[in-house]
Amino acid sequence: MDSTQIGTTVRFEPGTLIANRYEVVGRLGAGGMGFVLKAADRKLNGEIVAIKLLNKQVAEENSTVLQRMINEVLIARSLTHPNIVRIHDIGETDDGFTYITMEYVQGQSLAELVASQGTEGLPLPTALKLLCEILEGVGFAHRKGVIHRDLKPANVLITEHGELKIVDFGLARASESDMKLTQTGEAVGTPAFMAPEQFRGGEVDRRTDVYALGIMAYQFVTGSLPFNCRTFFDMALKHINAPLPDFADEAKGIPS
Repeated sequence: MDSTQIGTTVRFEPGTLIANRYEVVGRLGAGGMGFVLKAADRKLNGEIVAIKLLNKQVAEENSTVLQRMINEVLIARSLTHPNIVRIHDIGETDDGFTYITMEYVQGQSLAELVASQGTEGLPLPTALKLLCEILEGVGFAHRKGVIHRDLKPANVLITEHGELKIVDFGLARASESDMKLTQTGEAVGTPAFMAPEQFRGGEVDRRTDVYALGIMAYQFVTGSLPFNCRTFFDMALKHINAPLPDFADEAKGIPS
């Protein structure tokens, strides 16, 4: 997190009121596009929500990206499905921070679940169940004309009651553009799940999400990624040019 974000986080410390409605309870996380807060909605009897505050500098430097993201968030608000985190509202604070409020999910991410299994991967029945639920949510969004663009285990949450929820529909295009602007060949995160057309800067469609789901499925059952690269450039070359490894060669109990 840069110094700007640190200062902003302090500004929105617990007890701060956002838009005269949301009282900050704590911080949930941070990334290149901003950070996520936990807050109580005073207009809904203190219901807990998640608030994503966008990095002001990124928003100011990429006004076109910001407007595109706002348009897509408005579309994503129509996605009412048990496997998709619901987006509630979008607005702007008095000092110019764009924010999005959404359903708060108490639980862990699939990234945390997969990491807890080490290199063994998830049991096959568990992996298949999770993938089917992800497909239910993604398929619903696709039928509504919404593409995620940034599907990865960190963007899928499991609630305390075992329910699966996909986050960040409508937000990924802005994150994707920001990643292209800031990528300098350092260690790779999200690019591990990117489709070839994303590395090329081409148009994306439903198949982009399907590709990411394939990478996730591979990781679920093998405990590792198909390509382990140290730089963005190396990862791009692999995804564009190299054949994807076969599940059956890397995991036990997977039929050929």
